[in-house]
Amino acid sequence: MLVVSLVSLPQASPQDQQASARSLAAAQHETPAPTSASRKQIVRRLYEDALAWEQGKQSRETGGQNVAVALERQHALTDASSGDGDQESGPDVGSDSARGSAALALGRKRRLRIEDPHFRSIPGCKPTNCTMPDTGSFPAAMIAGQGKCGTNALAEALYRLNYNYPLTQYSIAVEEARQGWSGEVNWPHLRGCSDFETKEGIAEYKQLFSPVGGFGYKWLDKSTANGACAREIAMAFPEDTKFFNIMCDPVMAVWSRMNQLRQVYGKSSSDPTELEYVLKRRLSSDADCSELSQSDKRLEQQRELCYQLEDGLQVYDFIHEWKKHLGNRTKFLLGEQSKQDRSYLVREAARHLGVPQPENDQIGDVHTHVEETSYLEPEGPKWDAFIDQMRPVFRPLIEKIAREYSEDFPLVRTRWQSVF
Repeated sequence: MLVVSLVSLPQASPQDQQASARSLAAAQHETPAPTSASRKQIVRRLYEDALAWEQGKQSRETGGQNVAVALERQHALTDASSGDGDQESGPDVGSDSARGSAALALGRKRRLRIEDPHFRSIPGCKPTNCTMPDTGSFPAAMIAGQGKCGTNALAEALYRLNYNYPLTQYSIAVEEARQGWSGEVNWPHLRGCSDFETKEGIAEYKQLFSPVGGFGYKWLDKSTANGACAREIAMAFPEDTKFFNIMCDPVMAVWSRMNQLRQVYGKSSSDPTELEYVLKRRLSSDADCSELSQSDKRLEQQRELCYQLEDGLQVYDFIHEWKKHLGNRTKFLLGEQSKQDRSYLVREAARHLGVPQPENDQIGDVHTHVEETSYLEPEGPKWDAFIDQMRPVFRPLIEKIAREYSEDFPLVRTRWQSVF
């Protein structure tokens, strides 16, 4: 938690002193506001974050494995990790038949690198029989951010502060069996937030964070599915657990998501014309994307894009619920600011956790190193038409956040500047 001396403000009221101190602290590290010239860079970085996240996960369509099978597969992958695992090939990413297998192949390439610094091997955890050292614990911290807004970068910042998320034989097996891919816990994936409300659900959840000592690290839950569960999490978790919510401009995130879909599934999978159709259908209806797509084949093909838009529409409610139920236990961070100030994530995380800031506080950018003939820059008539559709909805929304949560989002109007 940030603590600032107020001795130099003797004439002001306590409330004014605190407000002034917060402003001074923010100004000390404030970076230049994004301009039209930097818009391309911001959208590009959000896109790369999204693509890297996609490359590191298993396709959701491949779920259904049981724990024993997943453990056996993990054992085989561990044995094979000394070989050249990057030589696997799959269907052409641009083909329609590769929509599920493309992400799976990308995830598999990363999965073979068991030397990942986050991976820890549990002694005695072998195929068909994983003997756990204890019953686990609650994590000491949780990232419950918006998907594709920098959760991986924030996890790396917390790793510098001695926090690590579960990446063990057991967690990989259980996560693949439950959601079809691994690397994020996402506990509410199957049954929703109610999994945080039962003794059985909590016991299974805590088992992921085993051993209790965290191999010398404090345990971290890095999940993007926990955003809707603020009330249940507040009731279930110990008072000393700290939370982080990393967020990004919901308008730019939609454009970046379109580009990510084009890169992963091919140019024909999405484009500004399909994006315009998604906006037309969703912004003019009270029904959600799932309901609308049931009777609209064209929208169904753009459901991931529609869900990204829907996340943006719910951003104020997301903030409200986390502030209401978690209060100062949660820290809101802006993905855009982390791109302009490389020490931002480590610095702010250290303050929130009350731990020393390490000397190495610089978090670099994600670079995906893929051929990108499909990438569309945020400029030109199609971009302008997109902004014209988004501005009437999102400008009042962002202004409301800036007005009602100025303490948590003092720079939101300058960071989320796409519709201003």
